[in-house]
Amino acid sequence: MNNKKWIQEKKEGYTKRKVALYYDKKRFSNYGGRYVDNKEKAIVTSYLKDELSSIARGKKVSLLDVPCGTGRFAVLFSNKGFNVTAADYSQDMLDITAKRAKVKLVKCDAYNMPFKKGKFDVVVSIRFLFHYPNPENILKELVRVTKNGGILVFCTLNKYSVRYFIEIILDLFRKSKEHKLKFVTEKELNEKIKNLGVKILTTESMFVIPTQMYGKLPKFMVKFFMFIEKFTPDNLKILRYWKVSKK
Repeated sequence: MNNKKWIQEKKEGYTKRKVALYYDKKRFSNYGGRYVDNKEKAIVTSYLKDELSSIARGKKVSLLDVPCGTGRFAVLFSNKGFNVTAADYSQDMLDITAKRAKVKLVKCDAYNMPFKKGKFDVVVSIRFLFHYPNPENILKELVRVTKNGGILVFCTLNKYSVRYFIEIILDLFRKSKEHKLKFVTEKELNEKIKNLGVKILTTESMFVIPTQMYGKLPKFMVKFFMFIEKFTPDNLKILRYWKVSKK
């Protein structure tokens, strides 16, 4: 598999203006979309409870949101008092974020960011790593810009979840790698990041069907899958959310 082609097609697809408009207007606009949005925001917020306590005591806490997309998390973090820098490869995404949140905006490639080593107390990267063939390379850069003792929050796609098998079938018919995804087990990622100088603090998995499907289903079906999720083993759920600290 040509990883350079995979990466290039991902970037080209992501920077299309219609993608930014879809993210901003439609993806989280109905019952199912709001369920996904609220659940993700809740888990990330819970991972940053110590930092929120520090902010409440008057301490300034810097946070990098990368990629920020249309500002979904940048708005959340800014409203909670973080000193937010929102970075993205897409200018259209940044333009929309600028209308929603008063944060510092930086256009950059996550593989090579223009920030000094150890700049941020917190780095958050949601719905990103699994789009690329070598998530450990991006994680290395995310760790680089995190302060010693700082927190990094990110998510991966669980191998052997329902979506894993769906994507195997879909890949048979795809000509482009724009929608190609990378799946890993918890053990596999542990192996990939063990030399990055981080300590895994906690992980938790969520969702039993692809997240975009929640926004396309009627309310009663969304509630059905919410019920199913309660009894689904963690490793079979689709998205795993990680909280790690830089040593």
